[in-house]
Amino acid sequence: MANISLEAIQSSIELIKDVKALLVLQDPYLPVYSAIGGAIVGAMAGIVPTFINSWIKDRSHRKALSLQLYAEVKSTLEIARARQYANGLRQTVSLLSSGQIQSHIYQIQIPDDRFPIYKNSLSNLGLLNIKLQVPIVSFYQTLEAIIQDVKPGGILNANPAGLIEFSEVLSLMEKAEQLGEEILNLISLDYRL
Repeated sequence: MANISLEAIQSSIELIKDVKALLVLQDPYLPVYSAIGGAIVGAMAGIVPTFINSWIKDRSHRKALSLQLYAEVKSTLEIARARQYANGLRQTVSLLSSGQIQSHIYQIQIPDDRFPIYKNSLSNLGLLNIKLQVPIVSFYQTLEAIIQDVKPGGILNANPAGLIEFSEVLSLMEKAEQLGEEILNLISLDYRL
């Protein structure tokens, strides 16, 4: 055996005592704290992935819904402009204002199954940002009001209508165009279209 000095043995004993003191439980509640901490970490391990998956799914659904509504709003505005509905109303208001005519009949045939994306998405509108929800609902409600006025049997064609009725519908048409452009801009900004 090698010669080990008495001082080295005493130094080793002191070192072992110091290490043992570190390993011995100082706080009798430490196992309780460890159990509670372990339970919290375990619970979080189950919740966090579920939350992240839900968030990713909602984000994907929100984007799909936004882009579908974008397409429907854009096509609605393009069809209205191509058919010059607002221009026809403006011309009629101008003729009524100048006294060239006293009344007029204005009618548009509109299908019953209009705005399918919006109608099928009503229960999911809450996924969208509030700044987008309000103009979307306003846009479609304004269009529905216009449709009631211009479809067969509406106020612009059940009987010849005057300046007040045509001015109101034109005002609604201009508001719908403005709301539609706002919706397109908001979605374009959100998704960099």
